Amino acid sequence: MNHCSRILVVDDDAGGRRLTRATLTKAGFHVIEAADGQQALDAMCSELPDLVLMDVSMPVMDGFTACAELRRLPGGGRVPVVMMTGLEDVQSIDRAFEAGATDFITKPINWTILAHRVRYMLRASAAINDLNQNQRRLSNAQRIGVMGDWEWDVRHDHIIPSEQAWRIFGRDPATGTIGFDGFMSTAHPEDLDRCSPHEWGLAGQEKVSDGAEREDVRARIHLRWIAHPFGRHVKGRSEERAIL
Repeated sequence: MNHCSRILVVDDDAGGRRLTRATLTKAGFHVIEAADGQQALDAMCSELPDLVLMDVSMPVMDGFTACAELRRLPGGGRVPVVMMTGLEDVQSIDRAFEAGATDFITKPINWTILAHRVRYMLRASAAINDLNQNQRRLSNAQRIGVMGDWEWDVRHDHIIPSEQAWRIFGRDPATGTIGFDGFMSTAHPEDLDRCSPHEWGLAGQEKVSDGAEREDVRARIHLRWIAHPFGRHVKGRSEERAIL
C-alpha cells in the first residue's frame, strides 16, 4: 500500500519535519511538508494526501483548529489525521479527538515504529472506506430494486433493518433498532404465520445457554424482505407487499 501513499507532515519545527521526512521516505512513502495549520489546509486541497501527521502546537493555526477545518473540506472526513502530542498531555489528546483526529502519537517520537504506525492507519482507513463504499452500493441497489434486508439479534431481541427496509415499512430510518414483535407488526396479516420463529425451526432456541450455539442461531436467521411493487399494502402504508 505504501508505494504510492502520500503523507502530509505538519509541524512548525523544521528539524522535526526533516526527521519525519527521512524516516517515512526511507519506508517508501511520499512526504509533503507544511509548517502550520493553514499551509496544511492548502496542501490538503492541492496534494490530496492519504494521511496527515500533525503537531498540535503551531503558529498561525494550531493543529486542533486545522484538524476541525480539514474535516469540513470535501473528502476531508475520509483522511486519517494523526496528532502529535506531549507524552503526558492528556488534555491535548482529548482536544485532538474532539477536533476529529483519528489517532495520536506522543513526543518524543519513536522513529523505529513510526512507519509501522502509519502503515496500520492507512490499512485501517482503506478498510473503512471500502466498507462505506460497499454500503453505499448496497443501499443504491436496494433502492433501485425496491428491496431491503434486516438482521435479528436473538440475544438482545433487536431487529436491525437496512435504511431501505425502514422506508419500505413506512418507518423513519433514524429509528435504528426495534424489537421482534414491533417489527413483525409491520408485515401483512396473511404473512404473519410465515414470519413466526416456529416456521424457521427456531422456537425456544433463543433460550439456549451455550453462547456458541446462540451465535449459530443468529447466523441462520439473517433473512431478507423483498418488496413487490404490484403486491398488496403493508399495513396500509405502502403500495408494496413485503414477503419473506
